[in-house]
Amino acid sequence: NQKKTVFNIECAAIQIDLNKAFPCGMIVNELITNSLKHANSKDILEIHLSLFQNGNSISLTYKDNGQGLEELDSANCTSMGMTLIHSLTEQLDGDCQFINDDGLTFNLKFTI
Repeated sequence: NQKKTVFNIECAAIQIDLNKAFPCGMIVNELITNSLKHANSKDILEIHLSLFQNGNSISLTYKDNGQGLEELDSANCTSMGMTLIHSLTEQLDGDCQFINDDGLTFNLKFTI
């Protein structure tokens, strides 16, 4: 039984250096992979992604309608995916936050 996945993407035209674009893309890839693996409580998986620039600041928000994180204290979570996301956020000199709110919301901010 295959479930349907719906993507809603809001993205401004942004030019960033490859050393920022690559870790940002890897974070999004990890989040989508985790949603597809673990957010299986719904018949239709909804994934929302937004990426905007305000001056030198980039804001990325990712949200799915799954069950959220069991271990919300992501800083103490030792899973491979969380470790990767935190490592990539450090490469960006950014800040990230995970929130359980009708699914998982991930906020990332970094400067270019």
